[in-house]
Amino acid sequence: MSGARRWLFTALVALAGCDPSSGALAVSVITDLEPGADFIGVEVEVFQGADRVGHQEAIVAPGDWTRPTPLADVVGLAPGRTRVVATLLAPRRDVVVSRAVMIDVESAHALVIVLSSSCVRVECPGPGDPADATTCAGGLCVAPDCGDDCGCASDRDCPASAVCGAGRCASGTCIYPDGARACPEGDVCHPARGCVAASCACDDGDPCTVDLCEGSRCVHRPREGAPCDDGVFCNGPDRCDEAAACVNAGPPPCALAACDEAAATCIVGCETDADCPAEVLGSWSECEYADECAQGGERTRDVTRFTCVERRCAPQASVEAELCTRVTEWSSCGGGESCEPWTGCRFADCATSGRDARLCYSRTCRSGACRVTSREESTPCSRGSQDGQACASNTGYGYCHGTCAGATCADLCVYCDGFCSIGGCLRRVDSSYCTPP
Repeated sequence: MSGARRWLFTALVALAGCDPSSGALAVSVITDLEPGADFIGVEVEVFQGADRVGHQEAIVAPGDWTRPTPLADVVGLAPGRTRVVATLLAPRRDVVVSRAVMIDVESAHALVIVLSSSCVRVECPGPGDPADATTCAGGLCVAPDCGDDCGCASDRDCPASAVCGAGRCASGTCIYPDGARACPEGDVCHPARGCVAASCACDDGDPCTVDLCEGSRCVHRPREGAPCDDGVFCNGPDRCDEAAACVNAGPPPCALAACDEAAATCIVGCETDADCPAEVLGSWSECEYADECAQGGERTRDVTRFTCVERRCAPQASVEAELCTRVTEWSSCGGGESCEPWTGCRFADCATSGRDARLCYSRTCRSGACRVTSREESTPCSRGSQDGQACASNTGYGYCHGTCAGATCADLCVYCDGFCSIGGCLRRVDSSYCTPP
């Protein structure tokens, strides 16, 4: 039992008291997302059957969330099957990532839920997943009762990410602790997709706008040519214009007959469908794409067909769709390029010249997704003479110390007339170790 789990178990025993029939649950969360930047709130819900028997919500505090962070204590649970849902929240309660776990509670139970960056905006079950794979762990759709067998068994099972750094296995799920520093504010580091928006609930409910997530921003662009409804039947189909307004595009559905606005039909005294007006085809809308790197999209148009019902031509409206494509390869995405702050000048012992460095990230569309590549920038810097300053021998792996003289670490092991080895100073006489007096 790990230290964190032992602490939780001790707390649970105290919570449950001496009543063996009372179940108690302590919930902690691990995440590689950055508190205060990638998420600002956390919610824990506990369900038994259809009843929510526990609920705690809090604004997050800074700290190392890659280790278990205690969040909720629930007592008085009935023994049996229990579902626990942990959710990280962005402003306006937008969901950043959520995970459900199914456990059996008998008495005292300590539960650690891992919410990984690789599950951001993953919908489960995905295509080809089993029907019970309803929650995400480590980027994979899994069953809520998979326990510690959801994914990794050790750090070796977590592949390194070009953007997010080395992976670490935490309670059966791969996390990337270094990823929080790899992306600009408002984005999270997804180990496969690079920097993506933490949350993007962009739908404004307007059929005349295209709602897109670009980086961490919601963008609403005019959806020129998209079908809409101005609330009037007899003037014919409507379309969105370049200003995102719904305007009538015609032609009227009953051009050769009387139009009944209240009944939304054409009055022609028809006997068969052949007596009704021909189908009305609207114009094609602009192509819509899921995001700024998507290469395949869809465009639509309104189609109105008429059938003879009780001697009236009744319209049947439908929307016809077709696929469209574009080229996005190597185009800029996700905010383009960003750089970390300069690290500050770094010098080798005794050196008077050094370099200041920083990492920069370029975001371009690759194979339909926004990918991130990094490069190091550096610039020379200098300082005055270090003569007389303490130093460590580079050849001795830092185990031998002396003073700087002319940009060189000198006076090594002079106190015992020895020489420097990878283990420290050795006497020339008998090769025994010697240390400064």
